[in-house]
Amino acid sequence: MLTTLLLNVAFASTDLVEDIRNRDPQLAHEVATWEPIRTRAGFPRFINSPGDETDIADVAVLLAQRLTDESEPNQIRYAAAMWLAESADNSALISTAFSTETSPEIRVVMTDVFKEAPSQVAIDGLLTAMADPDPRVRTAAARIVGYRPEAELTSPTINQLSDPNPAVRAFASRALGWRGNTVAFSNITTLLNDIDPDVRLQAIIALDRLDSSAAMVLPEIELLCDDADPRVQRAAMGLRTR
Repeated sequence: MLTTLLLNVAFASTDLVEDIRNRDPQLAHEVATWEPIRTRAGFPRFINSPGDETDIADVAVLLAQRLTDESEPNQIRYAAAMWLAESADNSALISTAFSTETSPEIRVVMTDVFKEAPSQVAIDGLLTAMADPDPRVRTAAARIVGYRPEAELTSPTINQLSDPNPAVRAFASRALGWRGNTVAFSNITTLLNDIDPDVRLQAIIALDRLDSSAAMVLPEIELLCDDADPRVQRAAMGLRTR
C-alpha cells in the first residue's frame, strides 16, 4: 500500500498510477468514473466513499492524476482539488501541482490545504499563492495565512496590505491581527483611510487585537466614528468608548 511519505515524494507519476491500476483495478476504475454533484453553494464535489481506509492514499494518487489531466472537464478537476485539499496529508501533492495549475478557481481551492500543512510546505505554497496573478488566489492566501504561525509569512503578509485588490488588503489586515503581528501596527493604521469600507473595518478590528490602548487614541479612529459605513462607525465607536 502506498504511504503518505511516498505520495509526497512522487506526485501522481505514471508509474504510481499504473501500479494501482495493476494492483487494484476495481478501485482504479471506481475513482476514474467518479462524478461530482453540485453542493448547495453550487460547487462540484465528490461524495463517493473509497471504502476501506487503507485505500485513501491510493485514491489520492488517482485523483491527483485526474486533477492534473487537463483533458478532464474543469468540474472534475475542481472536485478532485477539493477532495485532496481536505487533508493536510495531501499538501505536498497540492503544492507540487499548484504552480502548473491553469485555472484560478482551482488554485483557490488548492490553497485551502495550506491551512494545516507541514510548516515548510505551507510557507512555500502560501508564498506562491500570495504572488499569484489572480486576486482571488491572493485573497485565499491572505485568508489562510491568518491560521499560520510562521514568522517567514509576516513580511509578505504586510506587503499584501498594499495589494490593488481590496479583498486582499482586508484579509491581510485580519490575518496580521489574528497572528498578533504587532510589527504591522503602523502599516495597518494606513488602511484606516482606505477607500473600501471592508478594508477600513478589518483595519479597526486588527488594530484592536494588536494594541487596543494605542488604537483607541488614533485620530483616524475618531474620524471613523462618523464614517459613511455603519459597520465601520460601530467598530470605531466601540473601540473609542471602551
